[in-house]
Amino acid sequence: MPSGIVLSLQDVLIEEDAHLARFRYVAPDLESFGFAGVENDFPDLCAKQAVPWVREGHDAIRRVVISMASAPVEFGVASPDVTQFFEMFRIEDSACIWEGL
Repeated sequence: MPSGIVLSLQDVLIEEDAHLARFRYVAPDLESFGFAGVENDFPDLCAKQAVPWVREGHDAIRRVVISMASAPVEFGVASPDVTQFFEMFRIEDSACIWEGL
């Protein structure tokens, strides 16, 4: 990662009707980096993880949400003690186009 943060992929969730995939990462040191510290990691994860995954047989996916959390969290469950950051990208011609959240 450009920031140097260590992270691992928790899971990939697919919302077929929305043509959306959620790439959920865990980075235990996320809070110490802050959003500004990891901001450039989001497009990097999109380009190096999400785009190849889409090309490998998930071409119905048009958008991806990249999330980082300081601890594993169950999707959709409020976890106020866990730091979480999210960014959304549109996949177009194998490029990640930031859509913001």
